[in-house]
This record gives sequence, structure tokens and C-alpha cells, in this order.
Amino acid sequence: MCPTASEGYKKRVKKGLMDFDLAAKIINEVAGKVFALRVSLVGEPTLNPRFLDIIKYAKDKGIREVSFLTNGSKLNIEFFKKLVNIGADWISISVDGLNEVYNSIRRPLVFARTLGNLKEIKDYKTMLLLIGGVLLIGVIIFSAYRFGYLKKRAPKTQVEEVKQLKE
Repeated sequence: MCPTASEGYKKRVKKGLMDFDLAAKIINEVAGKVFALRVSLVGEPTLNPRFLDIIKYAKDKGIREVSFLTNGSKLNIEFFKKLVNIGADWISISVDGLNEVYNSIRRPLVFARTLGNLKEIKDYKTMLLLIGGVLLIGVIIFSAYRFGYLKKRAPKTQVEEVKQLKE
């Protein structure tokens, strides 16, 4: 469960991974009726061992835009290449702070490692000319207040690095 989800929400939502057959049933029901599908709600979708299969299935069923929200824990260059190959369209990445703020919220993730992975992915996208509508990456800073706070406390270069990843 996402560490930023409210306690009330955590109590109402069943924890677990969606079974591939259930995901396929849902995709079959919406295919041809929806333009886009978001393969996540709460929790980390990339922990599902069939996550890539679910995205590929949705793309094979003709869903034009398949996206997901992630904390970035599995988002390294090898995983990104698999996402490119199966046709994923949009990744939103939660960044809840910089440096020690991020590290404390997203433990065991480490901000420097996540940022390094995103830089490597951005360089790979640039090399392949994957710009525009091909696997866009959005970095989410959860609130203007937090981002303003981070701009004052974090080294300016790291704030600029996060902003550049959004472009």
C-alpha cells in the first residue's frame, strides 16, 4: 500500500495483487469502449509478476493508451526496455520529496538511485528518439507546498534535475 495513502483508505481497500485472469476479464469488457486504461490504483503495480503481461494484453486488445503509476522501485533501464517492447504509453512516477525526505517516505528506495535510473531512462529515450507520444514519463511531486518546501531545502541542482525529467 502506498505510504502516502490515508489510514481510512488503507482500511477500506483489500491488499493484494490482481490475478491475470481477472485483469484479462476487465480488459475484455472495456476493449473497444475506452481509449485509455490505467493499470494501477493503490500500491505498487510492478510487484505483480504478471504486470508486463497485463499491459501487453491490454495493448493487444487495442487499448490505445496504457499507463500506470509507480514508485519507481523496479524502474531501471532493463525494465524500461521491456515496457518499450510491449508498447506501454505513459508512466507516472511518485516522487514524494528529495534526498532524505524521499528516503524516509519511500524506504527502502533511495532518492539518488531512483534519480540515476530516471536519468539513464531519459538518455535511452533520447538515443532512440522516443519523444512525444511514445512512452512518456511524468514525475509527480505530490503537492505544491511540498515542492515549494523542497525548493528551499534541497540543493537547487537536484530540484532542477527532477523538473528536467518531467520535460
